[in-house]
Amino acid sequence: MTKISTIKEAWRIMYQDRTCPPYAVLRDPAQTENVAEHRKGCPFCAMKSTESIDYEAWEELGTQMAHDWPKPQKPSVQVGQIWSLVATKGGWDDRFRHVNPPMVLILDVFEDVSGIRVTQLFDVKALMADGDVDLGPRFGVAEAWNTYALDQADLDSCFGTVGHDDLDSVRNAVLSEAHNVEDDSIVWHFRQLELEVASFMAMEAIGRLMGRQERNAVRQELADAEMVRGKILAFDPRIRLPKVEDGLKMLAEANLPDELMLKAAAVEGEQLPFTVVSIGGPTNPCRGFLAEVLGSDLEDTVIRITGRLPEECREGLLFAWWRRPDIGLEEGVAEFDPSAGIFSAVFPGKSQLDFNIGEPVLLLVQVNDAQD
Repeated sequence: MTKISTIKEAWRIMYQDRTCPPYAVLRDPAQTENVAEHRKGCPFCAMKSTESIDYEAWEELGTQMAHDWPKPQKPSVQVGQIWSLVATKGGWDDRFRHVNPPMVLILDVFEDVSGIRVTQLFDVKALMADGDVDLGPRFGVAEAWNTYALDQADLDSCFGTVGHDDLDSVRNAVLSEAHNVEDDSIVWHFRQLELEVASFMAMEAIGRLMGRQERNAVRQELADAEMVRGKILAFDPRIRLPKVEDGLKMLAEANLPDELMLKAAAVEGEQLPFTVVSIGGPTNPCRGFLAEVLGSDLEDTVIRITGRLPEECREGLLFAWWRRPDIGLEEGVAEFDPSAGIFSAVFPGKSQLDFNIGEPVLLLVQVNDAQD
């Protein structure tokens, strides 16, 4: 039998680790077609396809390990920590490779958008080259040439923190000149794979981070409540506004005259009035519309509202609050798909009483670069 070189064996290990589906995916009936396509192109999994796998034994082992192994930490996110990523970050690419989430080292934390900048880690040192930093046997190797942004919600479990010297070494390597390796070498192919994994991890998070950045810009634009009040009344002095210090909440609770409100459509089901405001010009034009409520429920301590906005309201940033008569507005988390007009609003930490006597309040903010 021909002996495989150390670096080729390292490449084989990392390729399987990054692109072969875990057993949970292999045994999932819904993944049968994808797994079959994967095996057609993956020599490692093709060889496993005829193996008899005792899934019950693996499950029993996993349960025992979960019981015996120290519980992973979930501390506040800090620079220098080593984290795993949530399993949902993994998935199939267009070549039927199952891209598996890597371990990462946190280099920066961006609290304003709940984001982080990370460098990817691997643990087969035979593949180390210029631009890699050895963090020791516990944490592996940091790819200083491969950094990207993630959402803090992408983090799963913390496995510790690197020392200051190691962190400085990684940061200095990140700032160094381009890290070159020989074209078409095994290390070159490995790095191409690592960049593809990084792109897969980052792509899904970028939209959320950019959305938060846009929302922060809106909050800043509306931070001066008196300026907002002036722009609203300049548009229509009949609009009644509450006396609050938050311009965003002021708009959410604006009481519009009938002429600015869209009349209820003759459709079945519940409808929810909401306000649309345009910002970025000398005035803040407002209109009232009606959203179709598709669902409203309380699960444990979380209220979730789903619905559909009318076609005239498919652009903008959606904000949501839960309002109780005796408490006022408490902001939740709103998500909006402009292509279909579908939205969801989640309000954690709520009770049955909140659900019974409260109601959702929506505000759609449309940002205009210039207005006539």
